[in-house]
Amino acid sequence: LLVKSNDKDQEESTESDISAFNYLGSNRIKVISIEGVIMDQSRESIFSLKRGARATIRKLKKAAKDKNVKGVLIRINSPGGTVGASQEINQAVSELAEQKPVIATMGDIAASGGYYVACACDKIYANPGTLTGSIGVIMSLMNVKELADKVGIKPKIVKSGPFKDIASMYRPMTEEEQKLLQALIDDSYDQFVTAVSEGRKMEKEKVKKLADGRIYSGRQALKNGLVDKLGSYHDALDELQ
Repeated sequence: LLVKSNDKDQEESTESDISAFNYLGSNRIKVISIEGVIMDQSRESIFSLKRGARATIRKLKKAAKDKNVKGVLIRINSPGGTVGASQEINQAVSELAEQKPVIATMGDIAASGGYYVACACDKIYANPGTLTGSIGVIMSLMNVKELADKVGIKPKIVKSGPFKDIASMYRPMTEEEQKLLQALIDDSYDQFVTAVSEGRKMEKEKVKKLADGRIYSGRQALKNGLVDKLGSYHDALDELQ
């Protein structure tokens, strides 16, 4: 789950945005692209265009308020990102979908956080070969104690509580720390599953059977009810027109 942005709003002009706005009056279709890792950390592209979760949310809210926009197409090409940023975009999409049609169209990949966003849309299009799914949460940690011992590194830790240095790379993780982190992952996972269940109108237990972290092709996702139709960007755009 990931994307980035800055506080001041700056609309990103893309070819898809321009083509989607060639309808006059109240027949405009707004295209919003979500590309790369979804996160709330600010950055700028080499073209000085501001990207990120907050920038995406501003575009979604602006589309919701614009009376000339009759529908929104969200183009997703993302492997995922952070939980919080994906949740914020998911919420913004849900609020937008209460006011006007919102369709997701998946590119090469719309997995993990990318799917978190897509499941809030009214309908999801995927290409047959799109990689999607990967419903789950992961925390990757590293332990270098043996290497540190070999080269003579002896860290000194001063902390305010027993868990302040949880997941330290300089010592083995305790059983209690393992349980705490697992509980954190399980809770985040449950939030993800709940979002998919509500967005796709599927029973939670059915979602859990699909949400073991595996990825699906677009065709497999359609068979399992994770997407609605197989089709291209233009197919999804045509449905909104």
